[in-house]
Amino acid sequence: MLPNRWGRVVPRLETYLQASAFLLYFAIVVVYQWLSRAYTMAFGGYSDEPAHYVTALMIRDYILSGFSGSPLAFAERYYVHYPAVAFGMWGPVIHVLSGVWMAVFSDSRVSILLLMAVIAASLAWSAQWMIGRAFGRLPGVLAGLAICLIPAFQAYSVLVMADILTGTLILWATYCWSRYLDSGEPALAWRFGVFATLALLSKANAGSLALLPIPAALMAGRADLFRRRHFWLPAVMVGLIAGPWCLFYAWLMANLTRVPTTFAIVSKYLTQGLGLFGVLTIPLVLAGVASGFFHKPPYPGGRPLWAAAVSMSLGFIAYHCLVPGGFEDRYVLMIAPWIAILLILGAEWIARAFLPFRRGVASTILLAAIVVYGVAVFRVHPKTNLPYAQVAYDLIHGRELPQSVFLVSSESSVETMVVAEIAMQDRRPNHFVLRASKMFARMNWNGDRYENRVTDEAEMRDDLRAWGVSRVIVDTTPGPVPWPHHRMLRAVVATDPQWRLARRYGPVEVYEFQGVVKMPEKIQVDVPYTLRLTLEAATGK
Repeated sequence: MLPNRWGRVVPRLETYLQASAFLLYFAIVVVYQWLSRAYTMAFGGYSDEPAHYVTALMIRDYILSGFSGSPLAFAERYYVHYPAVAFGMWGPVIHVLSGVWMAVFSDSRVSILLLMAVIAASLAWSAQWMIGRAFGRLPGVLAGLAICLIPAFQAYSVLVMADILTGTLILWATYCWSRYLDSGEPALAWRFGVFATLALLSKANAGSLALLPIPAALMAGRADLFRRRHFWLPAVMVGLIAGPWCLFYAWLMANLTRVPTTFAIVSKYLTQGLGLFGVLTIPLVLAGVASGFFHKPPYPGGRPLWAAAVSMSLGFIAYHCLVPGGFEDRYVLMIAPWIAILLILGAEWIARAFLPFRRGVASTILLAAIVVYGVAVFRVHPKTNLPYAQVAYDLIHGRELPQSVFLVSSESSVETMVVAEIAMQDRRPNHFVLRASKMFARMNWNGDRYENRVTDEAEMRDDLRAWGVSRVIVDTTPGPVPWPHHRMLRAVVATDPQWRLARRYGPVEVYEFQGVVKMPEKIQVDVPYTLRLTLEAATGK
């Protein structure tokens, strides 16, 4: 009876251990979020953050409306109310997941940040599980901790962003492919296709997975799989399911100015990608890349896992150097688990060549040192205390307003921050939040194509009255480029006797119209560079 008894106990113990590892990583991320004051600060840690939240909020509200009407019509009306919806600028996975989460739990700031904590913990836990299966439990746990201590992980796990989710999906796609190369089982190729599709539908960075299958198969010595139909079926799956979004995304991005690839960008991808765990670890990572060419890796998964790690890491870097888009540390964070594997392989290979270490000892010592160093140099990076959450709260709850039109203006990404904060507080969809950069100007997504659409102050006053604007929120912080419409609006509300400065929140000024506000029958918003059309929504609904 003893074998049967232990057969039940051991899997249960493994489940408890894995759950404990996940809770450990989750607790670390929650501490990061608390220390950074993310639970009380506005969505302003990165310019994409407000758009992610509002887009997810739209999906949440559509679900709770009982899927009333056409989803396209609902999205268009929602955008007119809260012009920070960015469905299509990123894949739908992060927004659908966040929308469902908020429909089940809450649309609060704490709720959505806890989802981000679950996603971030999933990346660290997945790396721990994968590395633990190949190299042992302790190296796996330490690798997960090392990932949690990467500065980019600390910075982006406290924000509402898609990058860590994409990295998690890339991890599982790549791992499934390594297993497929090892066993040749068709089901694993299908799983790779599923995770690759989800990754690409979360963020375009996952296009780097296209550079994984063939090089990994060649390095793993599995060119025989080229003759099997299931080797190519994942590409068909990705093309049929994610292909339409990729085409739509390319259409939206047509008017976006691309950042050209330079030597400096390539250098950053190489040094900060291969040096995710510190620049001194780059030689060990390179040794890990070379190790599989000289001996058969003595661990479960063997050569296919090494081939997948090399192909994914170098393919990811090559993809981002070939596709214009610039460098950001959040991008290379997506390959952290595979850099960790190469680091372990390099450390083990060198240790066996020069020192009589048992397998796993060298990598454990190295990862423990990385964790200790990461803890020693850890610094809290609190989010900036921006006043936009308080501005939104006072506008919505300060007095009972009928349906109103607010206009927000700034020379930076502040407009979408205010939109997100008002959307969170509002009884949606109720108030309209107009962005001056869309109503008085015409510009593309990144703001480097600008056209002023208002000629003088008299025309601006007429527009404000025609749109029924009752409050104007002005951020006075100078931007990198002065926008004429913003400067003109500041002059209009500051000098026109019908506008009164109601309250000042640091650099933010809120002006209130003193006359009689007449709401128009409908509000129209022009979206010329992305959707290339004019959206409208009726008032009074």
